[in-house]
Amino acid sequence: MKIIREAAEYITEHERLFLYLFAKQHKLSIANNLKEAKYELEKNKNRIQELDKLIEAVFEQNVLGKLPDDRYNRMLTNYEKEQKDLMQKVEDAEKLINTAQQENIDVRNFLSNIRQCTDIKELTPAIVNKLIDKIEVFDRVRGEDGKKHVPIKIHFVGVGIIQFPDAEMLEKTKEEMKAYTKKAS
Repeated sequence: MKIIREAAEYITEHERLFLYLFAKQHKLSIANNLKEAKYELEKNKNRIQELDKLIEAVFEQNVLGKLPDDRYNRMLTNYEKEQKDLMQKVEDAEKLINTAQQENIDVRNFLSNIRQCTDIKELTPAIVNKLIDKIEVFDRVRGEDGKKHVPIKIHFVGVGIIQFPDAEMLEKTKEEMKAYTKKAS
C-alpha cells in the first residue's frame, strides 16, 4: 500500500515530469516522433501506389513491344523489390504507431486511476486490479544495514515499474524539460 501511496503522491506533485520521463523511456511516445512516423507511413504508402502504376506502365510498354523483355525484367525486379521493402516498412510503422497510441491510452488510464488513490486507507482487490499488472518477489538479501529484506518490483498497469527520482534527479530533469521546451518553441 505504501508504494501505491508514494506513486500517487509523486504523480500528483510531478505529473509533467513523470510524463516526460515516461516518454523519454518509450520510443514513439514523444509527439514529434509519432508525427514523423505517421508522415513516413503516408509517404511510403503513396510510393507503393506509384510503384503499382509504374509496374502497370512498364508491363503495357512491354506488351506493346515498346520495351525490350530484358529491360522490362530488370525494371520489374527493381520496382517489386522496392515495393516489398516499402510494404515491410509500412507494416513496421503501423505496429509502432499502434503501440504508441495504446501506450498513450494506457498512461491516461493509469493517471486517472492513480489520482483516485492519494488517500487510500485500505488496499482492496479492486485497487490492486486497477493499478497493478504484476508483482515480482525476489529472494531475501542482506541490506547495507545488516538486516535481511525481500526485494520486490511492482509493475503498474500501463506504465510498468515507476522509478522515483531523488531530489537531484528531479532538478536535473526539470532543467532538461525547460531546455527541451525552449528548443521545441
